[in-house]
Amino acid sequence: MLLKGAPPFNVKYNGSIKSFYPENRMLIANIISNIIGVLIVNLISTRAVTLTEPEIAHLAYQINLIFNPSAFITGTLLGLQYERPIRQYLNLKYSNQPIPDAIVLKARQRLLNEPFFLIGMDILLWSIAAILFPTLFGHYGAGHGAVGRAFFQSLLTGFITVTIAFFILEYVLQKWLAPHFFPDGGLYKTPRTMRIRIRTRLFALIFACNLVPFFAFLCMLMGTYRVPIELAGFWTI
Repeated sequence: MLLKGAPPFNVKYNGSIKSFYPENRMLIANIISNIIGVLIVNLISTRAVTLTEPEIAHLAYQINLIFNPSAFITGTLLGLQYERPIRQYLNLKYSNQPIPDAIVLKARQRLLNEPFFLIGMDILLWSIAAILFPTLFGHYGAGHGAVGRAFFQSLLTGFITVTIAFFILEYVLQKWLAPHFFPDGGLYKTPRTMRIRIRTRLFALIFACNLVPFFAFLCMLMGTYRVPIELAGFWTI
């Protein structure tokens, strides 16, 4: 039984529960974008190109066992660190506690810049993949065709992921998160923020409709040549 005048013990807990979904929308949207990008490229690789040699498939599987969890954990931790002011704002709001002006400003700035931060992080991670996979393939004796295919597939996955993330993250921000942080509007009044202008949207649309299919074609082309490989010492990994 609570003492008279004592605050309910679950005020903060309830606030955290209520804010859990809003504060994780951007990270979830970015993860979904990466999953879609990987699935699309895997579909292209399995349906439209020459079948991958068993040794190459096994090597790629072993690399993925390390790279995929590392990329996911790194991206999540960086995202959580970036979103600290956003999460603090939402927890205070849903706990019905006063929100200092400094936190309001910082949270708004982080929110408006988050799509650019997450897209930049995606570009970095897939650029690392475009270097890591071909390098390891070449180190273990894979042919030029397999090395080139790994490079273009990683780039294509990054391009598709970034393109999807651009539109999904903007939609999530405008539709679901902006009303929490800008109930009266005025997003453009927030200082030190990057803005998605009409020209940027048009460029993203052109990129999605032209450059992504072009790289998909290159990826398919790299898979039309079956290059013999000799993976000396490969099974010692």
